[in-house]
Amino acid sequence: MKLSSTTKGDEFEAKVFKLLKRASIDGQFIGPPERCKFERKKGYYSNDRKSNIVFDISVEYYLPGHSSYFLLILIECKDYATPVPVNDAEEFHSKIEQVSGAKGVIISTNAFAQGTFEFCRSKGIGLARYYNKSTLKWELDRSPSSSAYSTPDWVDIYSGLIDTSHKSRHFDFYCHSGNVHSYSLYTLFRNLVRDIIDEANLAPAKPQTVSVDYISSEQIEASTEAILKKTAYSNGAVSLDAICEYQAAEAGLSTRTGVEPTAAESRHGMLGRISFHPLEIIVFKCAEIYRGRQRFTLAHELGHYFLGHGRHMSGEYCEEIDFERDGPADLGIEDIRRMEWQANHFASCLLLPQKNFVADFFKLAKEHDLEDRGYGMLFVDEQSCNQINFYRITDSLRLKYDVSRSAVEIRLKYFGLLNDARQRTIKRLR
Repeated sequence: MKLSSTTKGDEFEAKVFKLLKRASIDGQFIGPPERCKFERKKGYYSNDRKSNIVFDISVEYYLPGHSSYFLLILIECKDYATPVPVNDAEEFHSKIEQVSGAKGVIISTNAFAQGTFEFCRSKGIGLARYYNKSTLKWELDRSPSSSAYSTPDWVDIYSGLIDTSHKSRHFDFYCHSGNVHSYSLYTLFRNLVRDIIDEANLAPAKPQTVSVDYISSEQIEASTEAILKKTAYSNGAVSLDAICEYQAAEAGLSTRTGVEPTAAESRHGMLGRISFHPLEIIVFKCAEIYRGRQRFTLAHELGHYFLGHGRHMSGEYCEEIDFERDGPADLGIEDIRRMEWQANHFASCLLLPQKNFVADFFKLAKEHDLEDRGYGMLFVDEQSCNQINFYRITDSLRLKYDVSRSAVEIRLKYFGLLNDARQRTIKRLR
């Protein structure tokens, strides 16, 4: 059933209200929770009207020992299918002007018209565009924009604020206030009031806390060994189907592979995704992606599942860059960094079991008369003789375990069995 515009607006208001209160509780607002009083649909007296003006959301900020608020922040919520027009901003500004000691913020699910952005900037009205968590790459339980981030990409943020087709990958809010672009609600409100509240009465930004548990490499290795033991693994390519089948029986995990991606999923380069509610893993069909990559994708998503990442997120999707050894370079969220590293290491351990993999490597090394002459057992640079050995060894291993060459390389480097000097050689030549 299609929701009325009033119902949609009320639902969005409720969502914003909850997010702001949570930010305050987490210490990511302009002051401690006891100094900030949040209200919905409260009226404030207008001397011009001789009556109250009702606002979507209001935040009353109190100084210690005072019973009347020192500052009032008025928030207008817009759940539009089109960019917020300048007329709406002008009307909102007129209402703010009629309430003593008030500042204003417009929060929208869509972009802002160019004229709206310029008008609000000139009048000191804060702007924030909200991206629903279901559209983000990682659906974290906590708002990723409730923290302060030190390296915002202002070009990306500006585009997100004025371009209705813009997509956010990581953050649920794109913000602007006081001529500062940010992904942070804390920064938005801090810059909104910095000319009124002195630094001593502003809450300092709490350092970003990490809620995802630390799990050592050894613990992840042990967990994959236990899983393989349950599926009676003995040698060669690991049967991911067997793992999925026993988890379907034990926990109701649904796994679908070779799924045709939608246009949006293809545009985002999605290789696979996991949802914890309902519990499902999907690996997408892609002509350009070979079987080894598809198997690593499934193992990566199984890592999120087995390592309990459902405690921290509702779901995520993975793409090629997520399988880089050090993970994506554009993240400012430590929880995501930790979960992605854990899922990648889990996939590597699962697909290339330590005992079998290392034994197979040394068997191949003996067959090809490889010795450690001070550069490592398997050394590769630009010399053809070293490259021949490298490709012989990695080809044998990737074919036996049905994985990509890059997965074999990462595992060999992890065990200190591969010394790859190719990149260093290239850098010296530049």
